[in-house]
Amino acid sequence: MKTTTSWFITKKTILASSLFILSFSVVPQVSFSRESWIAVKKNGDDQESGTIKGKVKNSEGKGLSNVHINIDGINSTKTDNKGNFIFSKIPKGIHSMTVTHIGFQEIKSQITLEEEILELSDFVMEQTSNHLNEVVVTASRLAESIDEVPSSITYIGGKTLEDQRLINDNLPNILMQKVPSISPSEESQNNFIAKIRGRNFLVLIDGIPQSTPLRNGGRDMKTIDASAIDHIEVINGASAMYGNGAAGGIINYITKKPKTDKSFHSSTSLNNSLSLVKPGETYGYNLAQVFSGSKDKFDYVVQGKIARTGVVRSSDGTIVSPFYGLGETKSYNALAKIGYQINDNHRVEFMGNYYRSVQDSKYVGTKGEFGGKPAIGIPSDTVINGGTPYNKAFHVKYDGNFGRTSANMSLYYEDMNTVFETYNQTYSDHKGARLNFSTPFDLSNNNKVTLIYGVDLLKDHTVQKTLDDGLVTPDMNMKSAALYLQSKFNLAEYWIVKGGVRYENLDFKVGDLTKAGKVTPGDNSNSNAFVFNLAGRYNKLKYLQPFVSFSQGYSIGDVGLVLRNGVPLSQIDPKPVVVNNF
Repeated sequence: MKTTTSWFITKKTILASSLFILSFSVVPQVSFSRESWIAVKKNGDDQESGTIKGKVKNSEGKGLSNVHINIDGINSTKTDNKGNFIFSKIPKGIHSMTVTHIGFQEIKSQITLEEEILELSDFVMEQTSNHLNEVVVTASRLAESIDEVPSSITYIGGKTLEDQRLINDNLPNILMQKVPSISPSEESQNNFIAKIRGRNFLVLIDGIPQSTPLRNGGRDMKTIDASAIDHIEVINGASAMYGNGAAGGIINYITKKPKTDKSFHSSTSLNNSLSLVKPGETYGYNLAQVFSGSKDKFDYVVQGKIARTGVVRSSDGTIVSPFYGLGETKSYNALAKIGYQINDNHRVEFMGNYYRSVQDSKYVGTKGEFGGKPAIGIPSDTVINGGTPYNKAFHVKYDGNFGRTSANMSLYYEDMNTVFETYNQTYSDHKGARLNFSTPFDLSNNNKVTLIYGVDLLKDHTVQKTLDDGLVTPDMNMKSAALYLQSKFNLAEYWIVKGGVRYENLDFKVGDLTKAGKVTPGDNSNSNAFVFNLAGRYNKLKYLQPFVSFSQGYSIGDVGLVLRNGVPLSQIDPKPVVVNNF
């Protein structure tokens, strides 16, 4: 009981102080330990200082990038793409240096700076046995090992993802095979029935939302090709960290990363498909190419894919109805990422992705009878071209360190067009910014706390039209602004406690809609959402790591689905629905 009471007092103190940090976190700052501050204050401007250089490698001798180096709390930095780091203006004397990296054993070393430049021997980091190598950035918006996250997580990457992709590169199918909590794939262009534990989920690409909440197009799981993905992180249960849509969980596609150990790396994959029962018109292929590498301060990834699926036949050779199907579909994907390491503490990255998947079938589907005859495909001159004519995404990302505070910022713009067979189509574009900061504090030798905090901004525009560009829904716009704070407590050696809050304001605006001579006037609406989470995990044991958690998430309804029937916005309630997850 005493421990619990003490924890809440500490939390309140930290929450109060975090508001000050949130307001001024963008200002570069240098943090000083008590001993270093006394030394600097005593000697003033005459304090002698020097430069420290070093390199961090793995057991194979390759430089490790993004390794965190800390000196006495005076300053911290991260290694560059080749594992090098440098500190300048460090007071001369004896210092303690800590080298940490996710999935590797921590290194602590005492160094003595006496000359102008001190070149350290290389640090060699060994992988830990009690930490999983997989790293997640989704649950807390902070890179950490899976065994540090008090949630149920599925990580799909490496050979597992490659093997699944060669069998079937349909992302909903891959997730269905590897994530037990996701409902079965319908092998369709859409993912309307896909749920995590019976609830809707939020799909992200590198932390950027892909959903179209104002009018659900059901394509957010298929906005990028599997060959452009490095790994997939799936968080089960509601999340208070990402806002609208994360009531059931989160699926985050992490795109390919550059090879930093060489200037040029190439990977090619080709797979084919053919029905062995009746092969006519069933041949399909999938060709993907990836180039990556690094040179000096630049690194890059370039990916391209072209694919075509043939006619889909059942086990007896009958043509399956092409209605919303994946047969006779041509797909394309092009990804380009260029990164620039400004210095040890600052990096920028530009990414562009183009995805297209359109069906062009010579068949139409018949109406089946439940328990009687199935829906099959029959020849027709009717044009069937459903799918995603385009999904364009542009992201700019910045990562930096200011003293002990790490910062990352994302600016993004995305534009999508989806077609529902020969009926209608949806246009959706959104742009926004995501600012995220994390600051660690040492409470004692074995106890420390990390605050993760930031701002999310989004402007979403969506409209549904006929194929002749007639309005099905009015023009719909939504603006959202959110503040969030997450705390991560490392208590003793094996206990991790997390708690956080998120507040979001949603502003809706819809235009006029004219249907059958009836005019439905436009309107405005405003809503708010406040959610929180609290969880703990014990990770001493490799074979058993229990956790307990309570988390809230929220989502808005499919506003366009109601508005297209001529119902004014004032008669519906777009207020976010909050769910509790235990």
